[in-house]
Amino acid sequence: FALTILLAAEIRAEISFVPEEVENGRHLGEKTSYGYLRDDISPLCVELKGGSTDNKTKLIFNKCKKGKASQLWRFDKVTDHGSWSKYHGKLHTKADDDKCVEANKKYKIGTTVRISDCDNKKHYQQWGFDGDALFPQRKEDFAAYSERGYDGAEKGDR
Repeated sequence: FALTILLAAEIRAEISFVPEEVENGRHLGEKTSYGYLRDDISPLCVELKGGSTDNKTKLIFNKCKKGKASQLWRFDKVTDHGSWSKYHGKLHTKADDDKCVEANKKYKIGTTVRISDCDNKKHYQQWGFDGDALFPQRKEDFAAYSERGYDGAEKGDR
């Protein structure tokens, strides 16, 4: 299943952050703290399609595999909000830390999420993660998820 931009209110499943190493806790903001973005209703993790780090490589869900660099991610920043943290900034892949997750800059529903060279000028490479959903910083009414976790209209109806 490809990771796509969808309406956040209509997503019926969630994504959790699972630290690569237990002792890292949930500190995505540390340079060495990578973790898996795992589907809460299946044993699937967000992964680079084919493990490729080429620009425009799509993100997909695939069976989680311990230590697989193409499934490990980290955020630039973490903000502590008492009992929970909000992660934000660019989302890097462990397969190539100079590559970041990006949405289509138009945030059109159904467009796939992909990686590209990290660029601080690209607002569509800025993400937030609140413990349940991955969403573009500028468009918090949208979220990144798979079509199978979407209750909205069928593809042909969009």
